[in-house]
Amino acid sequence: MSNTTLTFDMIKTYQYGCNISYGFVFGRDRQKIFLIKTGLDGIINGYQNKYLKLACELRDKYGFSVVCASTPSSDIDQMAQFAEIVKSEFNISKATKIYFMGMSKGASIGCLKHASFPQISRFLLINPPLMINTTKLCRRAQEFTGEMMTFVFGSLDPSAHLAGLLKLHERENIRVAIVPGQDHNFSKDGFELLNLLQSTVLRTSPRIKTFIHGSVSAELPNFVKSILDLSIENGDEILVGDDDGIDILVQKHLASKRYNNVTIYCKGIFPQNNFVASAKIRSCAGATQGLPDDAVRVVHKKQMADDCDQAFWISDDNVHLHWDGINKAVAENINRFEKMNMPISVSIGSCKDIFTPIFITHVDYSPIVHHIEDED
Repeated sequence: MSNTTLTFDMIKTYQYGCNISYGFVFGRDRQKIFLIKTGLDGIINGYQNKYLKLACELRDKYGFSVVCASTPSSDIDQMAQFAEIVKSEFNISKATKIYFMGMSKGASIGCLKHASFPQISRFLLINPPLMINTTKLCRRAQEFTGEMMTFVFGSLDPSAHLAGLLKLHERENIRVAIVPGQDHNFSKDGFELLNLLQSTVLRTSPRIKTFIHGSVSAELPNFVKSILDLSIENGDEILVGDDDGIDILVQKHLASKRYNNVTIYCKGIFPQNNFVASAKIRSCAGATQGLPDDAVRVVHKKQMADDCDQAFWISDDNVHLHWDGINKAVAENINRFEKMNMPISVSIGSCKDIFTPIFITHVDYSPIVHHIEDED
């Protein structure tokens, strides 16, 4: 999608102490509305058209109508005007789905005044400045009764070290996550905002995709079987390769359980090992054609890593779990593993980065207990 060809379908500007611009991208479903609130002094297009590009992706892939709003000041009552503007353009009913993404100050405004627009059911709040109005942000999060409010911080953002205060208020519909290596603008390493949305507000199924790889000697340890059995119990899709060794052992265990929500990724056109007769087959032959054997193995595993929500690296003695730090279903699994005293270590970062140099390990989520006063 070329940035030079992107345009809003309509732009309106309203006076509200200062001018606020609203950019509209109309999708095929006017009962699915996605709202974007920029950071302070941010324009509706976003830097290098990032918000406009995101709006067009949401329209093209999901059918959303999208409204981007600028944030020319810190006045939190902008949220009430946002609600009025949206309601004047769309026929809002109980069946209308409205989601919200706010960046920095836009995230703070969305959280503090979510009651001004109660039809919004899901919020993604990225890097709200926690140094300001900390207590009020925590209180508004506590009061939220909608489907989902997810706070996401880049680990390099100045507020990331305060995220523990919000984590104290986590519950079924409130989540807090830190994305390693990202800054205040989420601009590192070509980060795509759509990927973050897909892990949070756009997620529709609690089921997850689990990638199993690693190296064991002769048979699967019992704790590995327990992990697989938990995935089976959850109805999750299990992604496994077609190599000798652990891939065969995992396949045989799944076959013994008569489990069929399995996808076998093969390096060639057909798998060299397949013990799950009902498994779906995903060939990586097109991506590996002409590559040396070492590169083929990396591309083969990276394809599974790209497609999964959680990745397990298995050895005879322990398991390492990698996940994005956001997915709620994976978080619930981790809690269950801890209760089962599983020998599991955890790292956080995009699963897509497991087989690339930007793989980043453990992030400390320990809550911060000191009190921070609100600023006026």
